Amino acid sequence: MIQAATQLFLGQGFDASTMDQVAESAGVSRRTLFRYFPSKVDLVFPEHDRRLSDFQVELARDPQAPAITRVQRALLTLVDDCEAGSEQLLQQAQIVSGNPALLAAELELDSQWEAAMARTLAQDMDPTQARLMAGALSGLTRATLREWLASGTTIALRALAQHAQSLLIPLES
Repeated sequence: MIQAATQLFLGQGFDASTMDQVAESAGVSRRTLFRYFPSKVDLVFPEHDRRLSDFQVELARDPQAPAITRVQRALLTLVDDCEAGSEQLLQQAQIVSGNPALLAAELELDSQWEAAMARTLAQDMDPTQARLMAGALSGLTRATLREWLASGTTIALRALAQHAQSLLIPLES
């Protein structure tokens, strides 16, 4: 279903594609499609919920470690997952690019990552500082992923992410 939707969105555009067309192209009923993907936007970001859940698990791992260390580790785990799904992310970026509704949806989804980081960081710092640091790390991560995608995923993402993180906080030893 995801592949069928991706091909339609790339071929004729997100707005011009319908859920009926996606269902037909995927060889499933409309009801089946909606069971797995309640909206067309969900087809553009199919890995979001799993990645966010994995991210939250990583944030909670080793609660005795400093919060910033757990956030750094979780972000690096996320970029490793992104690198493994590079082809899908390249296609997703192409679909999202220039579509105001999808750009807004992406920002809304990104706010969930930022909130998860802020909650974790607030365990070791003032809540305002935690939100500011989470916002900075979220923006840094978005910029890192954009740079990586713009390179056609030819840059080593983990190394780029580690370098980007070092601009804000010292890396773990």
